[in-house]
Amino acid sequence: DPEGTLHRWRHHAGDERGLPGDRVAALLLDRSGLVWVGTWTGGLARIDPAGERFRVLGGGGEPGESLPTEAVPAVAAAADGTVWVGMVDGGGLARIGPGGRVDGAWRSRE
Repeated sequence: DPEGTLHRWRHHAGDERGLPGDRVAALLLDRSGLVWVGTWTGGLARIDPAGERFRVLGGGGEPGESLPTEAVPAVAAAADGTVWVGMVDGGGLARIGPGGRVDGAWRSRE
């Protein structure tokens, strides 16, 4: 974070204040200070370090609230605040709007 504080987050099954998976594949610090963590087995976590608030986007859930798969090896931010998520295992590409909802997903062909 901007103050130089070191944060440590871990995966603990069933813990909503932890990472969704124990194998981290991608990290992104966006311009608003949110930390995005892509994992191989649990999807994507959006973390607000200031309040230790977590939001997890796993695979196969409700449209707008989940990703096509849980293997997330790539995360990138656009200038407009959109976050782009690259997935494997048939996941393809997803777009997360500035409000945090998945507002587009394109599956890859296998």
